[in-house]
Amino acid sequence: MFLSERKASHSRDTQGNIVGIDFSGDDGSDSTSKEWVYTRWAKIMLRTAAMISLASVSMNTPDTFKQVPVLMYITFILDLMVALLFTVEMISKMYIEGLFVPASSQSSGGIDQKRNRAYFQKSWNYFDAFMLFCIWASLALQCVEFYVTFRCPLTSNDGENITYNSNISRDYYSCPNNENFRRNYGFLSIIRCPRPLILIRVFRAVLRLQLPQARVKAIFQRSTHQVYNVTVFLLFFMSLYGFLGVQFFGDELNYHCVLKTANET
Repeated sequence: MFLSERKASHSRDTQGNIVGIDFSGDDGSDSTSKEWVYTRWAKIMLRTAAMISLASVSMNTPDTFKQVPVLMYITFILDLMVALLFTVEMISKMYIEGLFVPASSQSSGGIDQKRNRAYFQKSWNYFDAFMLFCIWASLALQCVEFYVTFRCPLTSNDGENITYNSNISRDYYSCPNNENFRRNYGFLSIIRCPRPLILIRVFRAVLRLQLPQARVKAIFQRSTHQVYNVTVFLLFFMSLYGFLGVQFFGDELNYHCVLKTANET
């Protein structure tokens, strides 16, 4: 009798302290909002655009363009459509929620004060803005690559009349202009490295935890220490093997182990 009452009281106390970690909570300010950016179809469209962006950046490699040159046009068009869609989303949220201070429609009274915040008062919006910046920077870099491509001569000629490529062909990467560009400015492609993280926009929509607040804090504290230890362990061995590899083999591997009976041709 007393045990059941104790369990019941404990369950009531636990339910009162339960905190929901809803990673999709920053996607909308209110579940009853009539704004298009918070509707279900808009969220599905934005998550689909994130998947398209991931596929586009996966195809955006020099070897892929060398094998299938038309993909350079396809990836550019896909990135442009995704960038425009995310830009419209960001501008709409800034107009509805406010930039740094909540808009009057947001602060005039809402059920959840945590959701009624300005655009840059939500942590996930910083991530979305950074992803959008990476997409636009990637588009700018690809425009420069298009320009270099179109300035490549079709054939080597010693006359004054010089013709240039009107499309991208397989000979693009053998063009001297493109080789010089890749040699001098190839490091700029690093701006595409963070773009695969846009997949987090899809994952955070389905990640929800309902746990007591004390347990949530304990989980984060323990996981932080474990992740730190694993990261240090991984970086140590990656650095060690990297240094050893550079010292043993140098920047280029010019020698290979072959059989004496191998054909030299």
